[in-house]
Amino acid sequence: MAVSLMSLPMAAADHNLVVNFTDGTSVEFSLGEEPVLTYSETHQLIVTTATGNSSYEFDSLVSLTFKEVEPDGIDKVNAEGFKYNQQTASFTGLEKNSEIRVFDANGRLIQSQKADKATSVNLSNLPAGIYIVKFGNQSFKVKK
Repeated sequence: MAVSLMSLPMAAADHNLVVNFTDGTSVEFSLGEEPVLTYSETHQLIVTTATGNSSYEFDSLVSLTFKEVEPDGIDKVNAEGFKYNQQTASFTGLEKNSEIRVFDANGRLIQSQKADKATSVNLSNLPAGIYIVKFGNQSFKVKK
């Protein structure tokens, strides 16, 4: 039995199918890829997309859910020590002299500065748009 998810009444590009497993992990498929779910006689869920097939044992499945995703492809992230208020990105708990970098949506470095334990980056001079703020090994999307 095969089930196509494209008949669901939601914007395909803005939603993912999430397959949740008993070990706490999950895998996501964009509905824009038009996944087809097949339940096999060998007790497997087979997810078929344009990029190939993925098979999962029924016994390892917990649930199938849907998740709304950002249309620009960057998930929203909330993190302790990072705040944004349309004009300023504020950081706490940084190592002294760590670097904070701001990139535009095309990946161009717009701004860079060294941090103290608590640092603010003024973004008020930037035009409206989407920016990526990076510090350490963390990246955050901000919309101005």
